Amino acid sequence: MIRKYSTYKVPDGKLLRISFLLDSAHRVFEVRICGDFFFFPEDAFLDLEKALSGVLLDDVATVVDSFIVENAVSVIGFTGADVWKAMHESTTK
Repeated sequence: MIRKYSTYKVPDGKLLRISFLLDSAHRVFEVRICGDFFFFPEDAFLDLEKALSGVLLDDVATVVDSFIVENAVSVIGFTGADVWKAMHESTTK
């Protein structure tokens, strides 16, 4: 597995900093997301990071957006697509 890091400025939004492990099958593990955004309730944030463990990189946006809806989380500053873009960019560097 390879450790990847990304710093991504969401267009008209906030800054995301993401660290994760990527395996040869493009599954992500040990995802850590931080940055300048609003996420409520805060205690659900760790659950989001856990929900991403083992997910294919191409499915990250769907998992994030589904998690937000299913857990009635309020997020200001990023979408699932933004998380995917940040993570994907780090794999092309």
